[in-house]
Amino acid sequence: MMMPEQFFKRLNTHIKKEWRIAFLSAFVIGFFTYLWHLGSFLVNGDSIHNFHTEQNTIHLGRCFLTYTCGISSFYDLPTVNGLLGILYVAFCSVCIAELFQLKKTLSIVLTSGLLITFPSVASTFAYNFTADGYLLAMLFGALAVLLTCRYQFGLFAGAILLCFSYGSYQAYIAFTLMIVVVWLIWQLLFLKTPVRRLLGTIAKLLVMGVLGSLAYLLSLNALLRIQGKKLSSYQGISGGMELSAERIKEAILSCLHYFKHFFFGGLTPSLYTLLNLLLVVLIAYVVLRLLWKNRIFCHIPECVLLLLCFASIPFVTAVFYFISPGVAFHTLMCAGFSMIYLLPILYLEQSEISFKPDVVFSWAAFAVLFLSIYNFILAANINFLYMNRSYEITYGLGLRIANRIEQTETEEPIRQIGIIGEITTEDSGYNLNLPPEMTGAMYPYMVSEQLGMTAFLNDYFGLSLRNAPDDVVIPFVHSEKYRTMDIWPGKNSVMVDGDTLYVKFTDVEW
Repeated sequence: MMMPEQFFKRLNTHIKKEWRIAFLSAFVIGFFTYLWHLGSFLVNGDSIHNFHTEQNTIHLGRCFLTYTCGISSFYDLPTVNGLLGILYVAFCSVCIAELFQLKKTLSIVLTSGLLITFPSVASTFAYNFTADGYLLAMLFGALAVLLTCRYQFGLFAGAILLCFSYGSYQAYIAFTLMIVVVWLIWQLLFLKTPVRRLLGTIAKLLVMGVLGSLAYLLSLNALLRIQGKKLSSYQGISGGMELSAERIKEAILSCLHYFKHFFFGGLTPSLYTLLNLLLVVLIAYVVLRLLWKNRIFCHIPECVLLLLCFASIPFVTAVFYFISPGVAFHTLMCAGFSMIYLLPILYLEQSEISFKPDVVFSWAAFAVLFLSIYNFILAANINFLYMNRSYEITYGLGLRIANRIEQTETEEPIRQIGIIGEITTEDSGYNLNLPPEMTGAMYPYMVSEQLGMTAFLNDYFGLSLRNAPDDVVIPFVHSEKYRTMDIWPGKNSVMVDGDTLYVKFTDVEW
């Protein structure tokens, strides 16, 4: 039996230098990237409903999120949740460095920097109340692949981890699959591994995926029955897979469209678009150089599998178009795209100083990847800036509404509020296309409709108002009183009827 000091000393001897570099670089870069977030309470439209919540979102298929978020308590704690999220991504960087056997310090630092600053991770921090649980799902996915590839019976531990990754945030299945795809490309193109030697590992990965998926589905259905709940229709979760020819065709076109959109948007000039165009050039150089150098084209099975891997990338990164009909992709779901940036880094590991094109490539790859990380850092902080600005604008709106409520003379106490329409402008939207596209900041108003506005007024102005139900609001909308109301901020845009106060943002028809 060892004392704690002895245990940690022995543990320290087993930690590789590459692991330390991967962990520390991800943690340090992440700390300074999200410093604003760590020290400020930045909120959005979802945050006001999640100041303290058990994150029991089993109706969204996230049956284990309550446990992964429970590590940080169920409060929206910027510093605690944020540091845990950075910690999880730092460990994920260690898994990637170990899986791909990265040795060069520059390669490891670039990999860690890309993972921790990638738009999907930065957007996740905008939802701080659940960020740690989501990013733990990311770590589980990477660790599942590492254990399965590295150890003979690692597939069983991998299946359990995959199950918990699914049950914390299903979108990280794309990240897990992309790790597998890039690992196969690395084995075939970079290491010249014959297909026959990969069959055993491929079989293990398939079994791990099947077992993990079955474990998740069984757990989800069992917990749904125990809690007496049903899956929500949000993002097509309750719809299930449809294998009709029309659905498959629609999913294929959606994957291709989103793949182009993520990297190039509308091809409008920007640093992000330019860097991604250069990334394509770098990857093309890597593929052509290694195909020629390793004579891969002489081996038909390897060529076929390699071609399949590259062809699958647009569909794996957006695999949820096949799984959930009606899914609306946003940046939180795009972690799988980060693995594409790994391909030039893998070549940096074996570029030859004696071959002049490789020297040019090394400098070009370093410049493109360094600037990509820098651009991601800028995008993350601009997103936080918009979140802060959106809160201030919404607070100003809430203050004006609260003042109107106090100044309104009533015969009986106001107990509920009916928000008619939504306060929006042409700038409002779910994503900010900086580019890259970022999720989290609803600008200019972080809330604009009934549920959000009522919660905001109650939480930030000390009111105790209920949401007026539809059977109260609809008759009022058809009344003569409603016709005399102005659009906000008009003088008659606020009106009391009984114990209900109405605020008219836009005209509606019911």
